[in-house]
Amino acid sequence: MYLDTSCQATILPEDVLVGAQPYCYDHMLLTIDTVPPLCNGPWVAAIVTSAHAGNTYCYRVQDTVAQFQCWGDLTILNTSIPECSALSTPAPGTSGNSINTGLAWAAAAGCPAGYRLSLGTSPGGTDILDNLDVGNSTGYQPAQPFPSDDTIYVHG
Repeated sequence: MYLDTSCQATILPEDVLVGAQPYCYDHMLLTIDTVPPLCNGPWVAAIVTSAHAGNTYCYRVQDTVAQFQCWGDLTILNTSIPECSALSTPAPGTSGNSINTGLAWAAAAGCPAGYRLSLGTSPGGTDILDNLDVGNSTGYQPAQPFPSDDTIYVHG
């Protein structure tokens, strides 16, 4: 199941069933179990968000008229590519910043699963920091001061 551009999805019976007649969906209820061990409840509404991305859950479809049910596994995928975020602190291209300056950026549009940060003393360089996973944080405070009298290049 793929998340939409609002970073969520409501899973419907027609998303998981093959061969059912469209009119049958009107009396089918789909719920998911997100708590291990899977497939024994609790069954909850099948609304997933980016917090569910990468996980596999058990789903249950119940036909409320014919009184049958079926189960299966469902993996939630976040395939949206978030837009890149620009550095806001310090402002790009500025000079004379403190060697102890922290970095900050605006949250990216889309469904970012987190941010990775690289820093170097040359364009594309990683001699200071190489692809650090900073999670969902929109800032970074280096443990050590930046090198003095150098231009620092920031990229994600």
